[in-house]
Amino acid sequence: MEDCNAQLEVTRSTLQLDFSRQAELLSVMKQVAEHYYGALGSFYYEGFEHINRTHFGGDLPVPMLQVAMTPYGACIGYTMSRESRQPIIRIHPSLIKIGVAGELLYSYETLLHECCHAAVAYLIGAGKGDTSHNCEGWLELVNKLSPEIGLTNINAQPTKTIREGKAVRKGTNGNVSQGDLSRWPHSLREPSYYATTPLPFELRVPMEQVIADGIAIRH
Repeated sequence: MEDCNAQLEVTRSTLQLDFSRQAELLSVMKQVAEHYYGALGSFYYEGFEHINRTHFGGDLPVPMLQVAMTPYGACIGYTMSRESRQPIIRIHPSLIKIGVAGELLYSYETLLHECCHAAVAYLIGAGKGDTSHNCEGWLELVNKLSPEIGLTNINAQPTKTIREGKAVRKGTNGNVSQGDLSRWPHSLREPSYYATTPLPFELRVPMEQVIADGIAIRH
């Protein structure tokens, strides 16, 4: 499954939002998520707090985090950003399949990907680009965050039409393909990464319960 490319307007402006009550909203949303999704809901908001604090200085707007089918079916994550409204982030329930710890790290990095879409919409602007994974804002974040999560020597540049004589092809001056950008950071990880790497934050709820609740939601 892949994250989806949304079509963009060419703009560097950001969505307007009242950021004055984010702490209060976070407290409420954590309770709601735990009520509906159990420990899995707590896990996703703990992950959001870590992402926001570590990579965005606490500036991200609080999303409504849902564990549900995504609008396009094949997407593992989906972010809805709206003028004067908080973002909605939906994570596909199939990410918890067989109940191993690596699935939580994979799910966490799916949330990181979606939080970056929220950051582009509300904090930095999309800028020029034809899709949500081929725009100035997305490329800026991939280049900034990649070394922060252990991905080195990443040079994300736009994919564009390149003419070579009479031939026309899509290409980039960077070292990350458009396909890999749309699935970042998963697409750039070694195959063993998720099975051998711990979560980057300490869970406040038992990992076994998070996995159990994830499997229960999937079924």
